[in-house]
Amino acid sequence: MSRLEVRTEEYRKEAAKLLGPDNKKVVLEMRRDLRAAAKPVGDRILAAIADAMPKGGGLADKVRSQGRVSLLVDLRRGVKIQLANKLGMRMGPFEDGSIRHPVYGRWLPGQRAQSVPSGKGSEQFAREAEALQRQVAESVTKTVRKVI
Repeated sequence: MSRLEVRTEEYRKEAAKLLGPDNKKVVLEMRRDLRAAAKPVGDRILAAIADAMPKGGGLADKVRSQGRVSLLVDLRRGVKIQLANKLGMRMGPFEDGSIRHPVYGRWLPGQRAQSVPSGKGSEQFAREAEALQRQVAESVTKTVRKVI
């Protein structure tokens, strides 16, 4: 996956200014902008994962209807898009190609591993990464200019 990093002393000094109590409103505005930029990308990633899932049994519909996108913004560590399911199902196993699900109607109920197409979310993210990086950089730059 693509990543944008800036590691300079000047950046760290300015980031410290951003983290100060005087700029809380500006930082909250930046986080709102970043969430707005990341939400459509996350939705398209979820759709790509759902489209690749087997259609019988409702797994694709479950991913599509219950999938959730969240954006974690930490000015010290960066921005992270996280995909999850409202019921706690993690999207990571879908990328690995093996999920576990309950098995019903047997003598001993339990869980069964099932192979699914892997890497579909990563492929979609790779197509979206450059534009998203540009949006994140613009938002952070705009925020830093307001503070400085």
